Amino acid sequence: MGKDNSNVKKRKREVSVLESIAGADGDSKFARVLSSPDFMTRQKGLEALNLYLKSKSSISEEDMQKIWKGLFYCFWHSDKPQYQLDLAQQLSKTIHILQKETAFSYFSEFILTMRREWKGIDRQRLDKYLLIIRCFFHEMFALIKKEDWNAELLERYMSFLTTRLFLPSDFVHSLGIIYHVFDLYVPELIKVIGEDPIPEETGIPLFMPLVKAATVLEESGLKRIKTSVFDAIIESFTNIEDDAEEEETEEEEDEEESEKEKKSDSDSEEGESDESDEQKETSMEMAAERKPLPFQNVDFALLAKLINEEATKKGVLRKNRIALQAVAHVYASIGEDEDDDEEEEDDEDEEGKNEKQEEGQEGIESMDDDEDEDEDEDESED
Repeated sequence: MGKDNSNVKKRKREVSVLESIAGADGDSKFARVLSSPDFMTRQKGLEALNLYLKSKSSISEEDMQKIWKGLFYCFWHSDKPQYQLDLAQQLSKTIHILQKETAFSYFSEFILTMRREWKGIDRQRLDKYLLIIRCFFHEMFALIKKEDWNAELLERYMSFLTTRLFLPSDFVHSLGIIYHVFDLYVPELIKVIGEDPIPEETGIPLFMPLVKAATVLEESGLKRIKTSVFDAIIESFTNIEDDAEEEETEEEEDEEESEKEKKSDSDSEEGESDESDEQKETSMEMAAERKPLPFQNVDFALLAKLINEEATKKGVLRKNRIALQAVAHVYASIGEDEDDDEEEEDDEDEEGKNEKQEEGQEGIESMDDDEDEDEDEDESED
């Protein structure tokens, strides 16, 4: 009986929290509850917020702004590193349980709130806000991937990043956020891509916001985006080969150690061991070849062309134009290498077809010769 009463009281408390938070006429009280210094009050506010957001097909910009004002200070009060990580992941993963319009509003207002509040974040709290930004970008990429890299959805998020983060019309100083996004963009994207390379038509929209950002950056920003973004994209091709070489080296070292420990006098056993080593090396090479590259489907020739177009637009400073054209040159060479590889594959296929045709022709001629011999034998018997 006592247990039932406690459950009823708990449900009443949850309902009362939700009712007190969601007032009439868009007068949201979430900010007050979520920014409370009391831990339990904030937790109840987060639970009520999830229920509220899930029930909405859309939320006004004003109300979402109030909600994120509260969430910003809710995260402000998080102290211990593990709780900070848990809360950052909880808040960022919320985007997956929301309806499409609400999810976009939730993500976009998060970015705008970070920009507004950035100057007020002290050094002691800076790392945890960098963490939550990383978490949100990871989940944003994951959301788009979950929708099979839907072109319309991708364009909407990338357009927002271009106009409201990288090239904003306001004068809010938030360069630190932009630099941090440069640092996390490619690594988090690669994590989300996983074993399934992005489709060919997805690469250009994903990278163009960063290209456009590079048209207005100062010298330090150009160096940052070159290292963190444009070079990192190229390194994603070489890292796979490096990983395969490291694995092969480790495997060889393990084999050498095991050979030292083992004492075998039999020549046959040595032969079997050599054969086993060859099989391992072959399987490793095949595994390295099979491992997909995250950006292997990107049309780098087209990307290079678009980068050149952005670089030569009116108003782009000389230093930005030179930096972008250097990137375009490198990407164009990647595109040429891909075309050469495709031509080699086509040549190999053609050679294989020709060889098969030659073999088939030889087989036919051989059969004709056999038939002629049989006819000669028959005639001699007659």
